[in-house]
Amino acid sequence: MTVESQSAIVALQKSILDSKATRAASVSPGLKMMEGVRLFDSVRERVKAAIRSQNSDWSEEMIHQEFLDQLEKQRRHAEKGIYRLIGYVNDDGTITPVGEASGAT
Repeated sequence: MTVESQSAIVALQKSILDSKATRAASVSPGLKMMEGVRLFDSVRERVKAAIRSQNSDWSEEMIHQEFLDQLEKQRRHAEKGIYRLIGYVNDDGTITPVGEASGAT
């Protein structure tokens, strides 16, 4: 592949990306939310179909629970290291730092 053809491909890729970004920017937030829900529903059904095909003797409830378990595992993996415990919220709304939460105040 020549340098010219590589440059042409990069230019085409940038043009396509710019076009997609322009279209996405013109979509309302409400429509973006609806598309997100539609995409999630579609993926959920595909994942459940895969679980069903691997476990043909499972009930729909078991398949759904496995889907939820997989979703939870994915969430924990994605959020790993994001959150850390810094304290506890007391009944009066104040926060007790972690080191003091053992009752030593």
